[in-house]
Amino acid sequence: MKLDHQTLVLVNECTGWTEVGSLFLKADRRKGGAGRLLSQSRYMLIGAQPDLFADTVLAELRGVFTPDGACPFWDHVAHKFFPMEFDDADRMTGSTDKQFILDLAPRHPIYVELLPEPARAVIGKVHPQGVPAMALLESEGFRPNGLVDIFDAGPTVSCPRDMIRTVRDARALTVEIATEIEAELPALISTDSVAGFRAVRAKADIEGDAVRLTAETAAALKVKAGASVRVKT
Repeated sequence: MKLDHQTLVLVNECTGWTEVGSLFLKADRRKGGAGRLLSQSRYMLIGAQPDLFADTVLAELRGVFTPDGACPFWDHVAHKFFPMEFDDADRMTGSTDKQFILDLAPRHPIYVELLPEPARAVIGKVHPQGVPAMALLESEGFRPNGLVDIFDAGPTVSCPRDMIRTVRDARALTVEIATEIEAELPALISTDSVAGFRAVRAKADIEGDAVRLTAETAAALKVKAGASVRVKT
């Protein structure tokens, strides 16, 4: 008889990948598509100079926490190896070279079947507040890759850089200034280099290799007629 067992193993295969991090919006700003604009602006930045970024792009999503702020995976599993508070471990991850993880993490596989049910239930699951972020990532082509965070077991998603939808579909066009724009729906428009990068969502008329923008939109991007911008409709 052959049985397949699921295990958790420490890996570092994401070394060198580009990571898109968290977005933070004040509560009164979470409307009108601001979150989507911020999210897609990162991909417009990547598309402007793709050679500055790795071939694979990843994003980590926050794992499940209970309403009272407890983290089931941390409490039942990770905390056994990391003798500190969750917030301290999370802070050290962002402020150090992460050597402490290699020093303290288990060297051998952890069998999922042996873990307490509260820990098993949250492996690879997204915090409820992270569901909209996951939806945005999936709309761009990101998919779970089987990796989870060592502290809260939140999922990691990834996508080949050139297959990210906004990177793939945006076009480089030449700016023309117009007083009126006939387009009914706004487009995502950005400058075409990392230096001085700006992005807006505004109406634009595209004809061939040219894009007509209002003077207001051009000013927001700090571009003039004849400049090159990237546009995704």
